[in-house]
Formats: sequence, C-alpha cells, structure tokens
Amino acid sequence: MNNKKVLLIGWDAADWKIIQPFMDRGLMPHVKKLVETGVMANISTLIPALSPILWTSIATGKRAYKHGILGFSEPMPNGEGIQPITNLSRKTKAIWNILGQNGAKSNVVGWWPSNPAEPINGVMVSDHYFESKGAIEEGWPMMRGTVYPPRLTQKLADLRVHPNELSREHLDPFIPLGHTIDQDKDQRLAHCARLIADCTTIQSATTYLMENEPWDFMAAYFITIDHFSHTFMRYHPPQLEWVNDEDYELYKGCVSAAYVYHDMMLGRLIELAGEDTTIILMSDHGFHPDHMRRKEVPNEPAGPQAEHRDHGIFVINGPGIRKDELVHGVSLLDVAPTILTLFGLDVGEDMDGQPILDAFEEPPEVKTIPSWDDVSGEDGRHPTDVKLTPEESREAIDHLVALGYIDPVSKDNEQAIRDTQIELDYHLARSYMDNGLYGEAIPVLTKLYKECPVEFRFGIQLAACLQAQNHIEDLDELVSDLKNRWFKASTQAKSRMQEINQIFKERREAAEEASEKEGVALANDEKTFDKLFNAEEKYVCKKIRDVARGSYHTLDYMAGWIAMSKNDNEAAIEHFKAAGETDSKAPGFHFQLGEAYRKLQKYTESRECFDRVLELDPHSATAHLGLARVYLSLSKNKRARISARKAIGLKYQLPPAHYCMGVLHDRAKEFRAAINSFETAIRLNPNFSEAHVEMARIYGENLNDQEQAEYHRSMAEAIDEERKKHSDSRILPDLMNGDSIDYAAELPSWPAQENETMEPALLEAPERKPHASADPSKTIVIVSGLPRSGTSMVMQMLDAVGINPLTDGERAADENNPKGYFELEKVKQLKITNNWLDDAQGKSIKVVSPLLPYLPQGLSYRVIVIERDIDEIVASQHQMLKKMGEESADLSDEKLKVYLVGQLNASKNRLHVHDVPWLGVSHSDTIEHPEQTAEKIAEFLGGDLDIKAMSQVVDVSLHHQRGQSTTTG
Repeated sequence: MNNKKVLLIGWDAADWKIIQPFMDRGLMPHVKKLVETGVMANISTLIPALSPILWTSIATGKRAYKHGILGFSEPMPNGEGIQPITNLSRKTKAIWNILGQNGAKSNVVGWWPSNPAEPINGVMVSDHYFESKGAIEEGWPMMRGTVYPPRLTQKLADLRVHPNELSREHLDPFIPLGHTIDQDKDQRLAHCARLIADCTTIQSATTYLMENEPWDFMAAYFITIDHFSHTFMRYHPPQLEWVNDEDYELYKGCVSAAYVYHDMMLGRLIELAGEDTTIILMSDHGFHPDHMRRKEVPNEPAGPQAEHRDHGIFVINGPGIRKDELVHGVSLLDVAPTILTLFGLDVGEDMDGQPILDAFEEPPEVKTIPSWDDVSGEDGRHPTDVKLTPEESREAIDHLVALGYIDPVSKDNEQAIRDTQIELDYHLARSYMDNGLYGEAIPVLTKLYKECPVEFRFGIQLAACLQAQNHIEDLDELVSDLKNRWFKASTQAKSRMQEINQIFKERREAAEEASEKEGVALANDEKTFDKLFNAEEKYVCKKIRDVARGSYHTLDYMAGWIAMSKNDNEAAIEHFKAAGETDSKAPGFHFQLGEAYRKLQKYTESRECFDRVLELDPHSATAHLGLARVYLSLSKNKRARISARKAIGLKYQLPPAHYCMGVLHDRAKEFRAAINSFETAIRLNPNFSEAHVEMARIYGENLNDQEQAEYHRSMAEAIDEERKKHSDSRILPDLMNGDSIDYAAELPSWPAQENETMEPALLEAPERKPHASADPSKTIVIVSGLPRSGTSMVMQMLDAVGINPLTDGERAADENNPKGYFELEKVKQLKITNNWLDDAQGKSIKVVSPLLPYLPQGLSYRVIVIERDIDEIVASQHQMLKKMGEESADLSDEKLKVYLVGQLNASKNRLHVHDVPWLGVSHSDTIEHPEQTAEKIAEFLGGDLDIKAMSQVVDVSLHHQRGQSTTTG
C-alpha cells in the first residue's frame, strides 16, 4: 500500500442542477475550485434510492442484496419492536475495514449507518452523533457507543452544536423573515435550526479529527442537504402553482442557503486536507429542483424517494488526477474500488463497481483479489458473537414465553416488526431487480403480494419482473388478479372515506363552535384538516384515499406490457394512451409509448416520444437508449452513436446501451471495440444472449478465432434454451382468490385513542422523577433477575420479615419451585397495562428483568436484582422446560446466553437512567452465606429487619443446578 491520503465528503442529495448555476454566480467557490482543477461527473444512483442502502454501497462497492443494509429500520435484537438501522446488519467489509487491515488509519464521521461505532484502526463517530434529543441544560446525553475509541467520547460530545445555541444571526441567512413566524403553529423554523446544528456538528467533529488525530483516509457524511430539500425544496424558486405566496416568501431561500453553507464548510476541509490529499466530493442521488418537483409523494414507507433524481454529483481532485475534465458512466459502486486503487490495493472481484480510470492522468494497473471478506485478521468490525439476527431474537423471546415468564409480544409490536420486515424484503427485491436479477426478485415479491393483498406496489413490481422474464401467461393472470383486487378494495375504501368524512364533519362543527366563542373564524382549507387530525390519523386518511382512487393508469400500463409481449403493439399503444390520460406528465408514460411505436417500426412517432421524455427529464438514460435504438433501425449510425454514448454516460450499468455501441462499432468495422462493448454488456447482464450471438459472428467471420466463436455460440444457445424453458413454464403459484379477501380488515384501521392503561414507563425517556419516599408503606420492593435466577427465594426472605408479596397464587408450587413462585399474573401484562403498580406500595413484587423497562415512572422503588451464573441459568431453564414438556427455542446456548446477558444489562441501564435505586445480589453467595445477603438487603431497604428469619428461609437443598438441575425461579 502507498502513502496516499484520501478525503471523502458525502453531501446527501446534492444536485448539479443547483450547484452549477451557483458556481457560475460565485456562490459556491470551493466546489468550483475542485471542479476546475479536477474531474467532475454525474454519478448514477441505485434502486432502491434510500440513503442507508446507498451510502453502504458507496462504502463497500456492493449492492444491497450483497451488503445486507436494506432500509431505514430493522427489528430490535430483543424482538420487542423496531429500531433505526444499525451497521450490525452489514454482511461485508467497508472500505475502512479493508484499509485498516493494510495498516491505514481511517477517521469516519456520521456515515449512515455506522451505529454502534466500529472498533476500527482510527476513529469512528456514528450517525447518531448529531442527534439533538434532550435539553442542553440537562446535559444533552450522547448515546452509548457513538464514538470509538471511548477516550474521545467527552471531547467530541463537547464539540456538538445544539439547536438552542443558535441565534437569529445564524438563522437569518436561511429564513430572513423567521422572526415573523408564529412558532407555536409553524415548526419549520425550528426544523431549520436543527438541520443547521446537525451539519455544523458533523463539521466540528471532522475538523477536530483532521487536526488532532492521525489519518490516511478521512470520510465525513452530511445528511442535511437531503433533509433541507425534503422540507424546503417545494419553496425553492421558481414558485410552483400549488405553493401559497406566504410560504414561498418565508422559505424560498432556505435550500440555497443550505448549499452555500455547505460550500463554506467545504472550504475549511479543503484547507485542512492540504494539496497532497485526493479529495472526493459526492452525493448518493440528486433531488428534483425544477418542474419535476412533486406536490405529494407516494404514501408508502419509502415514498419520499420519489423526490430524488437518478444522478448525483461526483468530483475528484488531487495528485495524479486530470484537470478540468468531465467523465461519464460513474456509479456509486465505483467509489470503493477507486479508493482502493488510489491506495494501491487490489479491488475485490465480488465488488459490483470498478475504478474510475478515466479520472487519472496515467491510469494505474488494477489488480484484483477474489474477495476482501476472505482475508483473515483484525479488521475493525464488530465481533460476530455479540450479534443476533432478528429471527434469533424472536426465538429468544419465544423461549421466555414458553417458560411462562412473559406473555407473547403485544400485537402492536408484532405488527411493527412484521411491517418492518416487509419493507426490508421489498427493498431486497428492488435491489435484485436493479441488477436484472428478476428471477431472484420474483419469489420475494410473490410472498409479499400474497401476505399484503392491498399493497398493490408489490403486485406492480412483480408484474415488471414477469414481463422482463417473458412469463406472459403469469403476467396476464397477475394483472387480472390486480384489477379484481383493486376494484374491490377501492369500493371498500370509498365506504371508509365516508366514515372519515363524517368524523371530519363532527370535529369541524365542534371546532367552529369553539372558534365562535373565541371570536375567531375557522378557515376552510388544508390547514384546518391538519389541525383536526393527528399524524397517525392523517396517514390512515391518505392510505385509504389512495386505495379509493385506485390507479387505473397503472393497470393500463400493465395491459400495454402484456400486449407488447404478445407482439400486439397496436393494442399496446391504445393502452398506453389510456394511461396517459391521467399520467401524461410522467416520463415513463412517453417512454413506454415510444417503445411500442418502435416495435411497430413507427420511428418518427417513437423518436417524438423519446424526445418528450428528454424535455421532461434531460438526464434520462433510457430515453437516450430509445433514441439510439431508433437511429440504429434507421441506419443513422452517427446519431445512434451520440445517443448510445449519452445513455452510457448517464448510466454506465445499462447493458442494452453497451450492446448498441457494440453494433455500431461492428458496422464501422471496429471489431475489437465491438467485442469490448459486447463483453461489457455481458458482464453487466450475464444472460444477454444477443451479445453472445454478435460476438460469435465477429470472432468467426472477422477475427478468425473459431474457438471463441464456438464458445459464444454455445453460450447463446444455452441461455436461449434456459430462457425458453422459463418462458414456457408457469412460475407464479396459485394466487389468493380475490373474492376471499377481507378488504375491510386489510385496510388500515382508524387509530385507537390514547391508551389509558399505560403510564410513561422506564423504557421511555425520563418524564417523571422517581418518588423518593422514606416511608416503607409507600415503597415498592421489586425482586428481579433473569428467569430461573433465584427470585422466588428472595421473595421468601422478604415474606419472612413481613414485607408481604403481591401475588395471586395463580401459579402453584411444583417440582421446579416447591416453595412457590410468588408471582402475580398481571405482571406479565406490564407491556400493555402498567397503571396498577401503586397497588404494590408497601409490598414486594416479583418482576423478571425483561419486564423492568415497563414499570411506570414516578413511583418509589427499591429493586433487588438477583445475579446468577449464566450457564446455570440456561441449564435450569432447559431443565424446567423439559419437565413441563415444552421444547427449548431453536437457538444455540451460546446465542441464548448472549441475548440474556444483554437483556439484563439493558434493564439495569434503564434503572440507572431513571435514578432507580437497585441492589445486586449474588445467587451463589446467598446460598453459601445467607446471613451476609440478608444483611445487605436489610441495609438497602433501610428497615430494622430480622436477619436470622431471612437467612433461615434459604434452602440449600434446592440448589441442585451448578450446571446440572434447577433452583427456585
């Protein structure tokens, strides 16, 4: 490895459409300097265009189905809900892991996702670093695991900028009229302040590390241009017809100020990097700033990605890099291979990208390695033995349910986990599709379509896969099923909308009556709707409204696909025209129509359609590909070459465009160039039989290489045979009968009113301070620990000195606990109802540690936590299940131990966060020295307790399980 230094700066969603005119006006001088003395490009994004997925692809050089990060959230490891995505799901090494194995130091700030911070060779500051939860006057705590190494935690915590630290002077460049905003009604000014604080915090950590910590590779990720754009791009000039004048005047300069501020921060990073450093500035996708902006986004979890543009920014500048040049065909997948090449390291053959050699003054030799994942040794990733998959976490939860210590996870949590897993599976399918792996996507989408009968996006994508693989009969059946489902679901949704309209009417009447009393008129607009419905209710309204409207243009599109697949292109045109009646401004409509005209050899009409696509979206690679095909058919080779090159420049990973270039090279008798183009098409799509056919002909007729000709001929025949076999077979399983679906149940239900049985729990952020009472009659003594840790024994000790247990006797004594369990059945329901705990004041109550986080805040607790050897606990649980005739969870003992220890530590942490007094009691010490334990408990509880009475309760004969049998639970 050489001694290069590389600085990688990520600006999420940054777009040349904003930056280029700003550079021309002198508003972004530092980006301009990088461009004029380096190489710039449009960089192609990937599908799905979701930031955690994309930035992981940038860091690994691999697509989502390889690297394992598939969305914004994931099931929690303990199976009790969902959490923001973590890097624990990443299945492959990132660039900083590879560099670390080769002796390079990396500093990484804010990468998404990078929580918890990895123990890399250098410094990692996770994506949770800039989160501004918590009041600054209360210390503004930083999440554990945010910084590695821990020695830098406090220093970096001190460098953060809180929104409350900003003044009008900081906000005026973004929103000059901010002082006129009623912030009780409009939170957008506060949102802007948070975004400014967020990016300033990332800049602060980055500059500190660049100046004070050694580094060879420095990476900093700024999310804020994306967040500014999602909130404020609708107000960016020119004013859109659906944006009201007041909002436009208030917020029209916000996006512009965000870009200018990022350029200012960039200037400092360039200065600190020095001239010997290679600097890469990039985004993961763009963001429509013009007529392509949307009034509404699709009502689905990843709906906001519809506002993204397929091309982001890419600039590379430094020693050995060309000056003031424009290169084409750059993909997100090329960044990691390029960085490895800069450091003189091999590129992984399992990476999906390639080095951007056109950026170098003298392109270096590229060496490869099968996979960096196969290289052993310390690489700075998290140890695998502390990681549980979501499925394993569910097994651990089921294990506790089988033991009888907790009830099954509540329906809401189960639903949250299910919904999250559905999205992860959907994104997996889209990632397969983006690489042309439709066969892998089909079973995933089929499963989703069957499980979610009115989530029509799954059926639409499944139809696209069937069309791509030419499964016409399956496609025909699916479209019929979709039509039937959509009609029935729409009918049901319209009925539900009437019910919602009635709720709106009643609330509006009540609001008008209240307004009249206050002498204020109630406006008849969307703001009134916003006031009368909460966020969850608005989501349900939109979801049901979308189903009620249907999407008949989508069905017309699919009918057009079927007609085209059957070579009935006249019918296809009619279907596409019908779709265009409601979707005529969508580039996709004109592209489909253009393809149908092309297949009918109506080239003038086809070209007009592709030109129309480019009017709407000048950076459409598929439109340029369509034009290239038209010009090829008309033998206008020069124009075809221009269009094909533009298509490749915009999206290098577009196999048909390379195929077109191959045909053009062949026509010009540039046979080696033709072979190179066809080889690229095959590398991007190994099932491209047409490219094999052309290569066989060129090798046989022009290059006199009969061995290669025969190889490509046989490959084409094998692919065609397999394709025909797939085409003739039916791969779509029996679909659910649309008439048997309960559409009312499948539509989202109206949100339940606030749960009156749940008080704020320890699981949540502190709202109520614990009530510190010296009066034993007001204190609740909690006896806790992992199941089978000896909690019942301590309950007996307390009972012996008059601290009566709150129990219902439902669970009778048995051979596992011959002296009784001392349990209360209601404890198992703490997750869904906890407003009864004041009944336990003055008493003891047994609460196993998984349920401690659900204790209500604000009561006076003394918690005794029984700590027992984890091997003994697991053995005791297995023995108990065996006696009960239950099976243990399908989970290895080692993984079960990891889960249980982690769960116990998490519960202790909740006690610490809420300042709840707790005492750790050793199970083995209690057995061997009961008097000492009794003394500790008496001192902890602060009462004059009978030590002898407590200690005499301990029955040593019950402690069989030192790795063998059981004890009291």
